[in-house]
Parts: sequence; structure tokens; C-alpha cells
Amino acid sequence: MSFHPNDQLLPLPKERYRCKFGEIDKLSDTNFAQWVRNIRAFLRGENCLQIVLEQEEQPPADEYTKWKDYQSRKGAAYALIFASCTPEIQEYISGLDEPAEMWNTLHEKIDTTASRAGRTMLACQFNQSKPDPTEPIQKYLSNYFSCVED
Repeated sequence: MSFHPNDQLLPLPKERYRCKFGEIDKLSDTNFAQWVRNIRAFLRGENCLQIVLEQEEQPPADEYTKWKDYQSRKGAAYALIFASCTPEIQEYISGLDEPAEMWNTLHEKIDTTASRAGRTMLACQFNQSKPDPTEPIQKYLSNYFSCVED
């Protein structure tokens, strides 16, 4: 997203997060699946998703240039994750310094598909859902897949 110097940014509602890749709803206790899809894209754009997923190891400090780049990307991941959460959700991760630990904690605390109660709720939502005859079937399928993803 690029802005012309004369463009004015409208004030952002406190439940929204904006970065150079776009604007999303901040993570709350009800939008985990949507947030994960969006924040993964932002993390990938910052080239730090592999750090968060613990698929990239920190280079040794004697390889200073690589180590410094890694630290910069790790800092970007931390900032992206923390700033994209509501204050209530930030409480879960406020004492953590590692983006991977933040990510895992949010999955444990917020991801409804990770708990038995959450899976039961999703099953109920799925069983009660049906296509609206006035809307395209793609909308129903999109809602269905957002229920079963993540």
C-alpha cells in the first residue's frame, strides 16, 4: 500500500490494525482464523514467517550481517504480532519476548479449534449452517471453509 504525501490517513478505529501490507481487524477472542490468515501474509511479506514458525534458526553471532538481519526480522515479527492484537489479547503475550512463543501462546489461548469446547462450537455452527438461496453458493462455501480451516 503506498500513499501520496498529500493523502490524509483517516483515524483508525482502535480495533483495526494497519501496516504497509494492508488493514485488518485486530485479534480478538472471536476472529482467530481470519486473523491468522491475514497476519501470516503480513509476516511472509516481512520475510519473518519462518522465524515465527520456528523453521529458521538464528545464525551465530560471529556471522554478524546474517545475525543482524535475523534480529531485525524477528523484531518485525514481534511488532506485527503484538500490535495486531486487541489490548485484551495482548495481555496473553505481554511478558513474552520471542515471536514464536507469542504465536504458540495465541494458538493455545485463542484458537477455538484447538480446544474441545471450540471444536464443539464449530460443529454446531457447521450443523446449523445452510446456504442462503438469495446469495451465491460461493459465499456459503467461503463461510464453510473458514469454519474448517486452521
